[in-house]
Amino acid sequence: MKSQLLIACGIALGGLGLISWNLQSSNSELRAQLESAVDFRQQLNEQVEANTRLRMESEAQLEELQSQLQSAGIQLSNLSQALQEAREQADPDYEALLEQARQEVARTQPDRRSRSGAPAMFSDPDMTRSLAQAGAVLYSDYLDSLGIGSADRETIEDALINYADSRYQMMGQLLSGELTQDQAAAMFGPDALLNNLSNVLTQEQSSLLDDYDLIVREGALRELYSNSLPNSGGTLSGATQDLVLDVLMDEMFSQANNYGAIVAADGSITTAVADRTAAFDRARTRLQDDLDGTQLTQYDQFVESQSNGVNVVLDVIPDENGQTSIRNIRVSVDNLPN
Repeated sequence: MKSQLLIACGIALGGLGLISWNLQSSNSELRAQLESAVDFRQQLNEQVEANTRLRMESEAQLEELQSQLQSAGIQLSNLSQALQEAREQADPDYEALLEQARQEVARTQPDRRSRSGAPAMFSDPDMTRSLAQAGAVLYSDYLDSLGIGSADRETIEDALINYADSRYQMMGQLLSGELTQDQAAAMFGPDALLNNLSNVLTQEQSSLLDDYDLIVREGALRELYSNSLPNSGGTLSGATQDLVLDVLMDEMFSQANNYGAIVAADGSITTAVADRTAAFDRARTRLQDDLDGTQLTQYDQFVESQSNGVNVVLDVIPDENGQTSIRNIRVSVDNLPN
C-alpha cells in the first residue's frame, strides 16, 4: 500500500514539474514577444516623430516659398509699372532717331562686308609656318620620285614650305582685297607654284611637280564635291556619281578653267568664277547624254549650290592613317575682292 502511494506521489510530482517547465517556457516566449512588441512600438514612435518633424519643416519651407513668390509678384508688378511709365516718358521719335543713327553709321563706315572673314590664323606666322610644314608631307612621293641627294631634296622641300607659308600669309590679304591683281596672280594664279620654285627646279622637275600638284588639288576638290553631291538628291550615286565627278574634275582643272586656281591668269577671282561657271556648263553638256532628267536636275541643283560661293582650299594634310584632312573656306560671290 505504501509503495503504491509513493508511486502515485512520484507521478504527481513529475506531472507538476512538467507543467511547471511548460509554464516557464511559455512565459519566456511571451516575454520575448512582449520585448519585440515594445521595440516595434518604440521604432514606430520614433518614425512618427521623424515624420512629424519633416512635415513641420516642409510646411515652414512652403510658407517661405509662398512669401518669396508673393514678394516676387509685387516686384514684378512694380517693374511693369515702372516700365510703362518709362515708355510714356520716352521720346515718341526715339525709334526713328535710332534708325537714322544706324543708317548714318552704315554710310560713314567703309565697306568691309564678309570678304574680311578670312581666318585669323593668316596673321599668325608661327601658325602659317606649321601649316606649310604639315602640308609639305603631301609632296614626299614627288620628292622621292626625283631620285636626288639629300641636300637637293632639302632645298626643294624648303622652297615648297616657303611658298606655302607666303601663300598662307597673303591669303588674308587676297580675300580682303588688299592685293593688286598682279600680286594675286603671282601667288595664287595658275602658274604661281612653278614660277615661285623656278630657281630650284630643273625643267623636268618642274613638269613633274606640275602634274603631281594637279593630282593633289584634284583629289581635294573631288572629295569636297563627293560630299556635296548627295545633298542635292539621291539620284547621283555609285558609278553615276563617279562619272559625274570624273567629268567635273576634267573641266575644273582644265586650262580653260585656270587649272583650278583661285584667281585667273589676270589675277582676278571674278574672272576665275566666270571661268568656273563655263566649266560647269561644259561638264553638263558632256553629261547630258549619260544622265536622265532626274539626274540632270540633281546636277543642276548641285551646280546652283556651288555657284553662290568659291571654295578656297586652305590645306590638305594627311593623318597617320594615310587619310587626308581638308580645310577650306567659302567666299560669297557677292563679296569677291576683285
